[in-house]
Amino acid sequence: MSSKRARSTSVNFTKQLDDGSERTNDGKVAGEGTKKQKLVTSSARKLSAADGSTEPPTKRGSSCINEKGTSVRNCLMWFRTDLRVKDNVALYRASSLVATATGTPQGNYLFALFIISPEEWKSHDISPARVDFWIRNLRELRKKLLELNIPLIVQIVENAKNVASTVIEWCQRLNVSHVFANKEYEVDEMRRDNRLLNTAIVNSIKVEFLHSQCVVEPGLLLTKVGKNKGKTYTVYTPFKNSWIKFVGSNISLLDLVPDPFANSSEILDSHPETFKFDIPELIPKFSLDTIPTRAQENFPAGESEVHRRLEQFISDRIDKYHEARDIPSQDGTSSLSPYIASGIISTRQCVLEAYLANSRKLSGGKIGVVKWIEEIVWREFYRHVLVGFPHVCKNQPFKLHMNNIEWNDDEEHFQRWCQGKTGYPIVDAGKTTNPSALQFSWERIHNLRI
Repeated sequence: MSSKRARSTSVNFTKQLDDGSERTNDGKVAGEGTKKQKLVTSSARKLSAADGSTEPPTKRGSSCINEKGTSVRNCLMWFRTDLRVKDNVALYRASSLVATATGTPQGNYLFALFIISPEEWKSHDISPARVDFWIRNLRELRKKLLELNIPLIVQIVENAKNVASTVIEWCQRLNVSHVFANKEYEVDEMRRDNRLLNTAIVNSIKVEFLHSQCVVEPGLLLTKVGKNKGKTYTVYTPFKNSWIKFVGSNISLLDLVPDPFANSSEILDSHPETFKFDIPELIPKFSLDTIPTRAQENFPAGESEVHRRLEQFISDRIDKYHEARDIPSQDGTSSLSPYIASGIISTRQCVLEAYLANSRKLSGGKIGVVKWIEEIVWREFYRHVLVGFPHVCKNQPFKLHMNNIEWNDDEEHFQRWCQGKTGYPIVDAGKTTNPSALQFSWERIHNLRI
């Protein structure tokens, strides 16, 4: 979508959502360029979360910060697991505020930031292959942002506890008044964001975390009957039925936000240093030079690639997905999982394309399409469980009594599994019939791949 088209988007607010954002008459997330919109949340609520509370964010209201109005200067988009330009709620909101703000003589600009946090990634068992995927997609993201005159600042922060303070430091260096990011729901990520919120209050910087990871925000779908009425779903099928009914009744949830506004080209002269950041080749604690070439060939980086894959899957394979997904020797899945997990494409866009391919139906119609939508709903179900039961982020099973299971930690058996030499044909087939699966340790089983 062109910048000119994006600028014509209505900013007539009609409905406020639970995440603090607003939607226009046509259901699209609106820009922030109006004095009528108040991005205000009680400072006391923010401070109450400073102890690292893991209460679901929908109950804490982790949207914005200080109650006093803050004049718009520059804005900062903090990218995390949302490495895309299209259908990026926080990026659009940030660019909208800049585009509609009353500018200073020097103008208002949007800057983008990505923080490489090796300590945090290592503690979360992030694999070198996944880090390599992120880095390659960062390079593609930077190209997309450059087309909009938006600089991408990339910094390595060794100590995970310094991530929030690093964001504030960049705000101070760039005269930023507002920070935007899309919500992340894991415990450590929520604690990190709480640190940012509280530090921002002291520095009179507004921060807004927006819902973007799921079609339905965690916390909105709760059980309706029985003794656990009003609780987070713990069984998939009732959740799926509730999700389909809810989205079907609120189909504007599938509306994509417009492309972001471009910065004025004047930023190229006023802030040339912000365009000179390189994406690092080497990441501390990760050996990226050991990643097999085939891994990069099988999963090229960039939004253009993932949109090509989605279009090809919808046109060529989705109708047979319900059958082919369980046959290891067939290329029956979408191969979109790593792109969805890293936010290279939104789940909303995936569901929207499938919905349109099924004559605007979420259930009924083409079996393959419906099954694929249901697999994405599985992903949403686990997000809701994560928010409702934060202990699953702490190396704890969902059902705590499962801690009593005695696991077999035989290293030899594990290596045989990695090499496809267990002696069980269906298990070994997942490793050996597809060469890339062996190098990725990536099982071609439908519960692991969308």
